[in-house]
Amino acid sequence: MKKKANLTWDFRYFFAFLSFALFLVVYFMVTSCRKESVLPRWEADLLFPLAKTTLSADDIVRNIDDSLLQVSSGNTLSLSYSGLLFRLEIDTLLDLPDTTVKNEFTFFFPVNNIPPGTIIYTGSTQQRYNLGEVQLTEIVVRYGWIEVEMSTTVDASVIMKYEVLNAFHDTTPLKITEYIPQNTLFKKSYFIGDSADNRGYRIPLTGSTGIGYNTVSTRFDVITDPAGAPVNIIGGDKVTITARFLSVIPEFVKGYFGTGTFQADSVIATNSFGNILGGTVDIDSIDINLEIRNGLGADMQFDLNGFTSVNDKTGISVSLAHPVISNPVNLTRAVHYGPEYPPVTPFIYRINMSTSNSNIDQLLENIPRSVGYDFSFSLNPYGNNSLGNDFFYYSSPVEVYLNATAPLGISADNFMLADTVDFSFGNSDTSLENHLVSGLLKLYAWNGFPISAAPQLFLMDTLFTVLDSLIIPQGTIEAGITGTDNKVISKSFSVITIPVSKDKLKRMREARKMMIRVAFSTPPGGYLKIYSDYEIELKLVADVRAVTG
Repeated sequence: MKKKANLTWDFRYFFAFLSFALFLVVYFMVTSCRKESVLPRWEADLLFPLAKTTLSADDIVRNIDDSLLQVSSGNTLSLSYSGLLFRLEIDTLLDLPDTTVKNEFTFFFPVNNIPPGTIIYTGSTQQRYNLGEVQLTEIVVRYGWIEVEMSTTVDASVIMKYEVLNAFHDTTPLKITEYIPQNTLFKKSYFIGDSADNRGYRIPLTGSTGIGYNTVSTRFDVITDPAGAPVNIIGGDKVTITARFLSVIPEFVKGYFGTGTFQADSVIATNSFGNILGGTVDIDSIDINLEIRNGLGADMQFDLNGFTSVNDKTGISVSLAHPVISNPVNLTRAVHYGPEYPPVTPFIYRINMSTSNSNIDQLLENIPRSVGYDFSFSLNPYGNNSLGNDFFYYSSPVEVYLNATAPLGISADNFMLADTVDFSFGNSDTSLENHLVSGLLKLYAWNGFPISAAPQLFLMDTLFTVLDSLIIPQGTIEAGITGTDNKVISKSFSVITIPVSKDKLKRMREARKMMIRVAFSTPPGGYLKIYSDYEIELKLVADVRAVTG
């Protein structure tokens, strides 16, 4: 991609030069013609560059990411875009709330001389997650914690054992064993994910029966210190154990995920057409694919409700007309098989939009400043068809991609490109203005586009507010010279003269920016291919006459 070069020549150097030139003229006239009573009149014509810019084919579509423009094998330009519009991840589909399990046991009768290493209390719990209609039977933890807290009024040191039944990380069971000194409140957190591969403990959620759901089975024992003295328990002593499952994010889940709708609607601002100020453009062809990847092991339904191109400068919005609008598409569940981790083969569905089946070209021809979309996903629209065998991996989400290709073959009417450059025509000192009797601006143009162009210049302040325009009477930049295939083989050269009054010169001295705009129009009914090396180079020069004497 060719980069644009901007050049601004500070006109203060011109006034410095003019002052010096006038001084020399006056000095020599006075010293060499002392006997003459009238100082001779001196005139000078001077040419000085003011601004320069190059508008290339890249400027037709300008984006901070240069990959938006692609050069084909024939050196023609294509607008190519591929981007993610939506992702449904596991922590959005399933929100596992923090859960607290508390067990408290009271000894109603005294027990004396309990030998060291004796189990004084054992218990189990069936803690059920409240997940509504969602029925999970298995989870692999990607991230999360178990926080265990224990206190006892028994006057002795004890061993606490806590276990999540049938939970394993590889072959390691989820068991916690801690020594708790006498009269100590114990509290500690344990990470149950795996920072290495994000595959932590696999925990069954079927409860003690093995056929339930959303239920964690735990067991705990309190044992007297095997190395301690015999223990005496008095009536009313208590043992309290509290376990909290915190910030659990699944790596994998299995079960029935219930039903629900997930909405995606957004407006994407785009500066892709930031250099295009106005006019109309007719796109020869465009091909867009909306690619939907269902990495979820559950049936889904996709509904595209709307897709809109918005031009906020003209106030015009164009909505997509396509058979898929408001006609839901069924998405088959992903297959639980694959050569790599995660072992999933997603279901992929593509919706093609082209000029033959939609008005997608009109959306692009609207020269949008933003694009809005609205679609939704319905989960398990036909109920529990999998009989509790839905599955989801963290790294296999549901995604929607937009892939677009539009060869830049266009038909244009008053299609305008512009660039704004720094500009300086001297400083606020007006002492030399009386020496300027007339002035012209000359716009030199080397046009490498196959179409003629009409230029326009605008004087602006530092806030980009237009102060004035420079009238270009019947100024046309000739089209580039083309070969038999209508491809430009050499640039045309044009010179456009712009008369400038003293009032305009004053405005030019106030300006700090200049917007250079060119408007293109193709012959009626004709499409022109745009090649990557097409560009128009513009150079503005001041041609002024100064006098003294």
